[in-house]
Amino acid sequence: MGACTTQKESTNQKAKPTTSMHRTNQYQNTLAIAKKHQKIQQDNLNKLPKQTYKSEASYAFGRDSYQDMVHKTTATIQGVITNWTNVPAAQNMPVTILSVYVHQEFTGKASDLVGKTIYVYHQGGIIARDNLLAGELDKLGSQKLSPTQLQELVLSQKEGFEVPVVGTEVVFNLNKIPKGALPKAAEIVDQSLSYAFGWDEQSSWIKQADGKYVMSGQSDKPSSNNGNSSDTLQNQSSECNVNKQITAEINQKVLNH
Repeated sequence: MGACTTQKESTNQKAKPTTSMHRTNQYQNTLAIAKKHQKIQQDNLNKLPKQTYKSEASYAFGRDSYQDMVHKTTATIQGVITNWTNVPAAQNMPVTILSVYVHQEFTGKASDLVGKTIYVYHQGGIIARDNLLAGELDKLGSQKLSPTQLQELVLSQKEGFEVPVVGTEVVFNLNKIPKGALPKAAEIVDQSLSYAFGWDEQSSWIKQADGKYVMSGQSDKPSSNNGNSSDTLQNQSSECNVNKQITAEINQKVLNH
């Protein structure tokens, strides 16, 4: 919904930028265009009925440091959201494919992604009330829709893991989606550049007004007791500490690049 589309997107840039200055200029140009589209998209989203669902946080057990997270995943990138591709909802659980222009890759494991657009699967997005196909949603990011058109759509998102709008700068920790794993999506985007989050909201950091990146859903803060056992609370507290360390490391990486 950035401009949204279901036509398969082209396989990216022909050549990767060769200098740091070139990369920076190209990123700033891409960011500026995305920011222009952001207002149009946000205006349309503000008019849609909202549906927020709660779900257990995707606890990041199994990683104990930034280095461990990097070791267990494919890529950790910084970039900007340039497009939403809405895919038909399965059982009213929409998925949005985010187009992300990659400015930096912090691990060296996927440095070939720099200067390219990748596709990241994010739960939540647009539901069409009357089985409207995704291809009919492509105007939401480029022009205002009539009240009648907007009445056919609902924005459904997980609490604490909202889909970042076009123009949002992000850091994502990702795993490559195996080729052939999502055959329907292969008709929409290039599967060789398709990724999923390692730990959902705990693999997503959003740039704030002060320039710092904050984990989605503030997952580095302990949740309320809610009747949890002392062992559960201790595990959550330990996980929060790990998330704080990872977030600090990511902000340092952004600062140093």
